[in-house]
This record gives sequence, structure tokens and C-alpha cells, in this order.
Amino acid sequence: MSGTPPEGPPRLVCRCLGVSSSRIAGVAREGARTVEEIQQQLPAGQGCSSCRPEIEEILAGVHGVPYPASLAEQNRQTCREQSERRVANAVYGAISLRLPPGVTVELVSVNGLTVDLHVDGADKAAERRIAERLRKMVCPDLLVVFS
Repeated sequence: MSGTPPEGPPRLVCRCLGVSSSRIAGVAREGARTVEEIQQQLPAGQGCSSCRPEIEEILAGVHGVPYPASLAEQNRQTCREQSERRVANAVYGAISLRLPPGVTVELVSVNGLTVDLHVDGADKAAERRIAERLRKMVCPDLLVVFS
């Protein structure tokens, strides 16, 4: 077992309600010690609750409590898969359907809170609107980059 640094690369922990690890760690540093105390200040874990193990891991890291490395790796894998699915659903299931004719968007990658999109046929203002919509639909802390 080892203490898990809460600050590791920021990630989308609560995929249902769009809460990042950074926000959860901030509330934990302010004194929250349980998932329930986190939920009193953030919506994290109040949807499907599949993020509860990640919230517990962040709490352990902030408060210097050992957390099993194998569980931390499992959390990271689940987070990567579910975050990519959540972003892809937003991009292809909603955003791309509302784009003007001739504009296309492709999800290149999701790495923590960084989403890389490739957009054809759009100007900078359209890219800003796409990024704003994605942050609104998924998580306000997303960094959306265009390649």
C-alpha cells in the first residue's frame, strides 16, 4: 500500500455530474474526510456512484492515508474508459448533430481533463462554442484543445 498523491494528473472523477479530481481534492483540503462530507459541498458521487472509490482515493491522498496501489490503478483505468466514453457521447451524440453543414468534429483523445478535438470547416468562434458546449455537458474544468 502507498499513499496516493491527490494532485496527480487532474481527471474527471464524477462522470455523471462533471466533477474533477481538483475540486474534490480542494474540498478535502478544506477538511472533508468522508465521501458524504464531499457530497455536502459537491455533487460528486450523487449520480450512479461509480466514482466513490476514486473519491475515497483522493481523500486518502489528501489526508496521508495509505491507499492500495492496485485499487488506484483500477480507478485510473475505469476513469480513462468512462471519461472517454462520456466525452465521445457528448461530441458525437449531441455537439456534432448541431453543427452547421460542412463543419465536422472528431475526438482525437481524452487525457485526464484535456480533450483534443479536430474540427474541419469551423472558425475560431465556432471552436469556442464547441468547447463551451463540451464543458457545459461534461465538466467545467475541461481543457479543450484543437489540433
